[in-house]
Amino acid sequence: MDYGQRHKYVRKLRGMTQVQVAKITGIEQSTISKIERGVQSTGKTTIQLALAYNVDPVWLDTGVGDMEVKKYTENQMDSVRQPNGLYHVPIITFDICPQWTKIDLPSRENLKKGVSVTTKKVSEDAFAFVQKGDSMMTSTGESIAEGAEVIVDPAVIPVDGHIVLVDQGGSEPLLRKLTRQGITQYLKPLNPAYPVIEFNENWAIIGVAVALNITLC
Repeated sequence: MDYGQRHKYVRKLRGMTQVQVAKITGIEQSTISKIERGVQSTGKTTIQLALAYNVDPVWLDTGVGDMEVKKYTENQMDSVRQPNGLYHVPIITFDICPQWTKIDLPSRENLKKGVSVTTKKVSEDAFAFVQKGDSMMTSTGESIAEGAEVIVDPAVIPVDGHIVLVDQGGSEPLLRKLTRQGITQYLKPLNPAYPVIEFNENWAIIGVAVALNITLC
């Protein structure tokens, strides 16, 4: 099958119409139709469509490997850019996040719980974690739901407005939006039910959230 046939095949296998896929992914129905007819490449929509169909994005994009989602347990310790423009980022637990950049590459392999795939170009130190709670959820605009895979890149320099992961010392890392007023920095939740807190000088920014993967079903 070529890529258009793969898209049409898996959509029908999942019992979905093009209109339903468009509503789930936010991709225009006309674009989905063109992809299935082979007159338009998927580009950066591969991840969105793979999530909607619950299939492996590498298979959907290239036809290589298995259709069903894998955990990517191969010996790919750091973020590897694939020929098709996808990056594989290790998923780790919260407690590992503050020390991640200090851990040597061979040791990282034993610490990862899976791999998150993104089209966002990231450094070899990038990692992903699974978001907990509803502090970054909102009904309008940007929102990070509980269970979402948040991809963090320590190589990105944080600026005002970035969503950052913060090491609070002994406490669990905190995901918040970085805001500045004069020389004072604040950490703002997207959910207004949670308080805005002033950045403590003893805390450290682990990295900037650069991408998000959400399981749709």
